[in-house]
Amino acid sequence: MTAPPHEPFDPAGYDDRVVKPLRGRQSSGYPDELAERYAISADLPDDQLLHRVEEVRAHWAAMLRRLSLPVSMQRVYRAFQAADRDLAAEHGDELANAEWWRARLVDQEQERRTATGRLVTLLREAYGPLAAITPAVLTELHLAYPEFTPGALAAAAGEAGLVVTEPEPPDDRAIAERIRHALNAGMPARLLLRQVTEQLDDPEAASRLVLAVLDERLTPEWRPAPAKPAVAATTAPVAARSLTARLTGLDVMLSWAPGDEEAGRYLLVRNVDHEPRTIDDGEVVYDGPDTRAVDRDAPIAREVWYAVFAGVRDADAWSAPCATSIEVLPPVVLRDAKPAGHRLRMSWRVQPRAVAVRIVRIRPDGDRHETILRENLDTFDDEFVPESPSWYEIRPVYEVDGAEVPGEVFRYASSDTQLFQQHNRILELALESATIEHTPRVQASWPLQSGHDVRVRFSATPCPWQPGDRISAAELNGFGTELRGERVPRGATTVLTGDVAPGRLTYVAFAAHGDEIVVGHPVSFTALTPVADLGAERRGGEILVSWIWPEGIPEVSVRWSGPDGSDELTLSRHDYDVHGCRIRYGTSSIEIEVRAMTRAPGPEPGFSLPATTRLPARLPRLGYSVQLRGAPWSRTRKAVVTLTALDRIEPCELLVGVSRQADDLEVLLRFFVTLDKDATEDRVLELTAPHRNAELVCVPAIPGTVTVIAQPLDKPR
Repeated sequence: MTAPPHEPFDPAGYDDRVVKPLRGRQSSGYPDELAERYAISADLPDDQLLHRVEEVRAHWAAMLRRLSLPVSMQRVYRAFQAADRDLAAEHGDELANAEWWRARLVDQEQERRTATGRLVTLLREAYGPLAAITPAVLTELHLAYPEFTPGALAAAAGEAGLVVTEPEPPDDRAIAERIRHALNAGMPARLLLRQVTEQLDDPEAASRLVLAVLDERLTPEWRPAPAKPAVAATTAPVAARSLTARLTGLDVMLSWAPGDEEAGRYLLVRNVDHEPRTIDDGEVVYDGPDTRAVDRDAPIAREVWYAVFAGVRDADAWSAPCATSIEVLPPVVLRDAKPAGHRLRMSWRVQPRAVAVRIVRIRPDGDRHETILRENLDTFDDEFVPESPSWYEIRPVYEVDGAEVPGEVFRYASSDTQLFQQHNRILELALESATIEHTPRVQASWPLQSGHDVRVRFSATPCPWQPGDRISAAELNGFGTELRGERVPRGATTVLTGDVAPGRLTYVAFAAHGDEIVVGHPVSFTALTPVADLGAERRGGEILVSWIWPEGIPEVSVRWSGPDGSDELTLSRHDYDVHGCRIRYGTSSIEIEVRAMTRAPGPEPGFSLPATTRLPARLPRLGYSVQLRGAPWSRTRKAVVTLTALDRIEPCELLVGVSRQADDLEVLLRFFVTLDKDATEDRVLELTAPHRNAELVCVPAIPGTVTVIAQPLDKPR
């Protein structure tokens, strides 16, 4: 019989190191490294190498027989078995030759060293000037180079002279914004660092700033969309079409049609003197992929020119301008109109640069009365006669070069007050996560509205309107994505549940009545896919927690509680990949909760629904080993059962016997034992035919009183 290897196969360590990191990945992306998959090395003697291969195969089969094994781990083991069958079909009897395995191991090790050297060179060239790299960048590199384990990537970074460190928030927003644009345009980080260093005259500060922006772009909200085929650098993009500008509330809303489907970027430029001719001819209002933008800071009471330029992702080429102009004279935006007895109180939003508001009241008999507000420009109180409604013409007044210029007029009839109150309610959503498995979902609710068609939309960009603004259906359809699902009345509210994009988004409820749509209060909410296949197992004085990470999630929050204490930690994907998640905890029961989290954008982190698991209290552990004394052919042999207390053992009854099949023990010895931690005790029994060469086992007489662990057995030859 082949002797077992000097270093016993560690099934738990194998699962942690080899199997669990592959959960959730396609089998086609598994590394083809025999050393890792079969837990072997070229320096093992022939018999031990072949024995280890058989041990690992047996471990795969044993794990697949476990009914409680997570599906994700089953897939990995089955993929290993399929690859093993393919190997046998291709090489046949060669697999029984240790030299074949050793030659393959040597070849793969040489390939690995060559690939690692190239990786070190790549990291040194790409990030060497920064002298550092972040965990988020390493995680992204692992996705780009899955043949390298996270630990191997971290080691290569160290060999390249890089320190793995968390980034500091950018302290110079203007320069950080320029770095973002330059990175989006494809400029290498090392060249950017040179320019930023010259500008700041501080190499360390420049390195921190570039590193922070590099890291920031790898969060889900900054992750770039899949690149489209590049247009030849010599070909200018096709210009956008039909640029329009109109006043929406107090702001200028601009929209345009793409002229070329390859355009992945648009630059909107504003100029107060003439039509912008180039991207540098004026102030940049918008830079991004959308075909609409809002200018909240347009110059007042003058004609303003806008031009949009189409660009191509990762190319420094811009189209000819598509231009338009608009005279910016914003009206007031009515917020509320409330009758109180014989008084009518109106309030509105007015452009902050207005110097006055002119109000003309027109009675049914034609009588006109003008009021000019120079203070408290956003409220007006007037007498109210329901039987004799009045018309109001309300204009803000702006000052340009010492002269007053009236803004656009807003007209309102006091007879519309009741209708206005009914149909101008500003809705605010209540949001809850309703994520199911791998699909982010949101449950939105709002007060029941009679006569309203309420629509909920979500977007990664802020809402371009203020609460209470009234917009058209065309404007609404240009904002974000509709939340679709079944609407269910629940008490005094309506509940709508639907699928959404992952991450932190802006949600807004819009109340429509006829052609008018009233903008609700924007609500920022994070919907994330929770972690999957959460599991936990005890390893000595630690608890090893594992899970499958959702796509694009950089961090998780881990919380635990139980009689032995409670605590929490935040763990990055990089630290999990390299070190795992280990909790120091006692032997009592424990509840563990893991939530996916993201920190950008917004001041507070967002969390997914929690995944939870529970470990019962750990039973005291008792190890045992059996040594058989005497020749196998002798009529009697002695069996020495050595007990080792891994924890303190209170009085308990044990059985030693021969297991013929599952749950069928032929008892040869029954006894009680009490041991302090780390204490040992021997029990001796004589074996006669037919038991003298049998393999003995030790079990508790009453299940659930102690955990008995078999230590290496000295099997009879």
